Amino acid sequence: MGRRKTSVARVRLFPAGNGDITINGKNARSYFGQRDALLAVIAAPFRAVELENTYNMSIRVVGGG
Repeated sequence: MGRRKTSVARVRLFPAGNGDITINGKNARSYFGQRDALLAVIAAPFRAVELENTYNMSIRVVGGG
């Protein structure tokens, strides 16, 4: 019997940061490798409201398929 694919992502923002992004315990740049476009998608909302490099972000993703 098959099941539906499920995943959960938890994002935590830490004020007074320097813009570090951690995904599943790895630095975002090493997590995404050469795919800079994916890193840009994550940073875009902060750029839009001019809050780049003011928050640190921790992302934890579990599941998927």
